[in-house]
Amino acid sequence: MEKNFKTQENINNVYCDLLNLFKSPYDSFRKWQSTPFLIGDKVYATDSRVIIFFDKNLLNKDAVAYPLGVLESSIVVKSIPEKKDKVSIKTSELKKSFDDNDGYGNKICNSCKGESVVYFKYEYDGEYFEKLDICPICNGDGFIENRYNIFFDIFGFRFDAHSIGRIIETAIKLNQDIINILNIDNRMLFEIGNVNVVANSLYKQTKNDKLVVFNINK
Repeated sequence: MEKNFKTQENINNVYCDLLNLFKSPYDSFRKWQSTPFLIGDKVYATDSRVIIFFDKNLLNKDAVAYPLGVLESSIVVKSIPEKKDKVSIKTSELKKSFDDNDGYGNKICNSCKGESVVYFKYEYDGEYFEKLDICPICNGDGFIENRYNIFFDIFGFRFDAHSIGRIIETAIKLNQDIINILNIDNRMLFEIGNVNVVANSLYKQTKNDKLVVFNINK
């Protein structure tokens, strides 16, 4: 299956835009993650970290999507949590924290101070060595993307700006002031208007506590 989704270039459909926002931008080993797909009467897109899905009838009539294979479909379906809660957060509050901390921006790498390289020092068999090499923290970029460097704690679970940014963009595109959470768990289920988003939480690390820019509890 080389391509699961296509639209005519002149089509401007918010739901098509959302699918393209959530699909993986990379040619991953799971090819189906690089393009939206159908399972039953729902259309999905995922980059493996966040999933969006909604009724396929919401798509523009000229949009075409193809069913996902049985094995892949079972993987996706099993990753969708049940609806068991309903609490709400304001889009504006989430967006303010995201914008105030430049969620789409970059920060200079503290390890290499933006130089992209660091000195490695080590001793072996009585000899002392120094080596200038690529910074292992930023992989030689000299900066770290904020989407992986700021965090949001939502009802005890932690998410990075990569996931939260997509949730905020979805709410904005759909003109939704409220984001409902239908399952509060490691894999959190969000309801935004007539679409759903599943986001995987992160393992909480004490070293990242000071980088939490948003914290909401029941």
